[in-house]
Amino acid sequence: NHSKITLNIGVSIDAVGKEHDRIRDTPNNYSLLIETIERLKKIQEFIPNLSFKAHTVLSKQNAHRFDEITDEVKRLGPNLHTFDFVRESDGNEGENLHVLGVEEIKKLLPKIHKLNSEYTGYKNLGLHSALVKKVSMKVLDHNYSLYPEFMEKKTQVIACQSPDRNLVLTPYGDIGFCELREWIGNLRDFDYNIKRLLGSGKAQTLRKSIFNKECYCFHPCYQTVNILFSKKELFKAMISTHPES
Repeated sequence: NHSKITLNIGVSIDAVGKEHDRIRDTPNNYSLLIETIERLKKIQEFIPNLSFKAHTVLSKQNAHRFDEITDEVKRLGPNLHTFDFVRESDGNEGENLHVLGVEEIKKLLPKIHKLNSEYTGYKNLGLHSALVKKVSMKVLDHNYSLYPEFMEKKTQVIACQSPDRNLVLTPYGDIGFCELREWIGNLRDFDYNIKRLLGSGKAQTLRKSIFNKECYCFHPCYQTVNILFSKKELFKAMISTHPES
């Protein structure tokens, strides 16, 4: 029954106008972005279960334009505006030049918390339960507050649940618990039997490595899940309040 299905779509916006095109290194990308958003809003008129968010990756290239970006996003009318911070990564050294420092991130957090309180979040989550919608926003907000700790401690602040709760599939058939770690294998090599792939020796070795905290990150796709499945952190999220900027 399609009336019980909720669909959430994310649209990336890293700046306004030509500055977005420059950061993305793609001419006319911003105009296509605006066109996509307008089409999504029209679809929402007859598919109310569809929600869409804007997502901004903050770095030294655009953090100083935070207010300009968020004002523009409000005008565009998404259900939610989320943020991430560009990460250092092997093989992507150019991005490392744009990584924000801990103090720079701390200065942005009050604005992000305030903005998060101004959005209602994915409205379609309320179709399942009003509590689901509330929890999702609380978890999102709590994750933002943990960024400085993630960066300063350089370890798993919250035990990673990725091997039990997440799975990544690339367009080429590669499977992993997380795109920041090595791939377990390719579905084609296991005759598309995902259970056999996940039961392989490499999968067990990688699972053990993650559970032994041999890696850490502040990737929101995983940290929000970690919060959700940690009783301690979920409780903190539900009772937390943040001062407005």
